[in-house]
Amino acid sequence: MITHPLPYSVLLFEQLYQDLPPFFPKAEREAMRHALDHIQHDAEITSEEMDTTLIVFGKKIWPYAQAFREFFEQIEKRRADEFFEAHAQHNPALCAWLPEWQESGGHAYELFRGAREHVGHLSPEERGALCEVLVETKRDLKNATAIMVSGPDKEVYQKRVLEFTMVAEAIDERLENLRGLADNEQEHPELAEEIRQSVRDFEKGMAFLKAHTTFEDVCHFESRVPVRRKVMAARFV
Repeated sequence: MITHPLPYSVLLFEQLYQDLPPFFPKAEREAMRHALDHIQHDAEITSEEMDTTLIVFGKKIWPYAQAFREFFEQIEKRRADEFFEAHAQHNPALCAWLPEWQESGGHAYELFRGAREHVGHLSPEERGALCEVLVETKRDLKNATAIMVSGPDKEVYQKRVLEFTMVAEAIDERLENLRGLADNEQEHPELAEEIRQSVRDFEKGMAFLKAHTTFEDVCHFESRVPVRRKVMAARFV
């Protein structure tokens, strides 16, 4: 195995591949496997090329991941405590803390969101045990969600995938419009570069490389371009 110059990016790609949402197309899964194999053995791949590869596949995964996330959040609120307590009660380091946490009315999904009121006093050993239990709980929640969207809620899940696919296509259309604005921006090269960088950032957001991209984010940026153009023009008046 080569020593790869971009280990974090390769690891992210591996995680995306290993954690693909249910019903992600078999052909795309196979294409992703081939791309991953190529990347793992290409010591000369650049950061830009790596990002582009992640964006290509990330945008294909995005509708499935967004739909899966919705169902995961439902399962998380309903069953997080059940899974969490099942693991925590068998962890010796948490035996003293667990009853206290239960009596205080804490919820496991709050711990996933960084709630500190129930954990601020834990020792390093207890914190380590808690992290292990949270990882196990999240694994159980993902498995339970996969069962749900592959079984009783299959049609609803697939419908949401189609709806998110339409959102992704709408975002792509807006991003293409922004690329056109950048290409036609002759008077202000700085603005053209700003637009191109924002388009790239939005694409990275759809490939899980940056903060989540929404259609509203893209539209808001697009509406600000004329304002930015006026601001830049005013500098030279």
